[in-house]
Amino acid sequence: MSFTDLFIRRPVLALVVNLLILLGGLIAIQVLTVRQYPRSDVAVITVSTAYIGANADRVQRAEILGDRTFAMRIWLKPDRMAALNISPSDVRAALQANNYLSAVGATKGSMISVNLVANTNLKTAEEFRQLAIRQQDGAIVRLGEIADVALGAEDYSQEVRFNGEAATFIGIWVLPTANSLDVIRSVRETIPIIEKAMPAGIKVGIPYDSTVYINDAIHEVIKTLIETLIIVVI
Repeated sequence: MSFTDLFIRRPVLALVVNLLILLGGLIAIQVLTVRQYPRSDVAVITVSTAYIGANADRVQRAEILGDRTFAMRIWLKPDRMAALNISPSDVRAALQANNYLSAVGATKGSMISVNLVANTNLKTAEEFRQLAIRQQDGAIVRLGEIADVALGAEDYSQEVRFNGEAATFIGIWVLPTANSLDVIRSVRETIPIIEKAMPAGIKVGIPYDSTVYINDAIHEVIKTLIETLIIVVI
């Protein structure tokens, strides 16, 4: 005899147990607290998280080749510096002292308040050329007089070109367990979105696709299977 046979043979007992369960549920509805967040009267909840990147599902690593970070290139002229008695450390000190952003306070009137900012942040090549390196007896030696200044790349150790034009390559490496065809399909769907966000004159494309061989191999297998099926039927 199983435990459930007791309630079959004694229906009154089964009815009483059901009523007790129903009564317990009705009481729980009245006393249980229902809220989205825990109760906090005088408390502060601080949540900190770090976004370190998720694991790759397929899209393994993406390697950027030929990227160029903008930098202000300054080529010093030793002969001019020697003639004016200026050392490279003087140039370095002038660049450090005249390339920062600082708040100096605020001015307030009866109807308005204005924040004051001392902005010595240099941006263009011409601004760097006009940078005063030394001032003595009313004469000012500027950076453009002792150096060539131009906006260029931070590193010239490598250069990538495509069809004779400067380019930047992004190599996508898939996981060993990933389907390369699914990856390249996702890449092709993402390219139009990336191209819309690019400045005018920049083109985005796929110069090399290693899945072309895979597609050709699959087509050849399908072709062979169809030919074999036809021959067997005949």
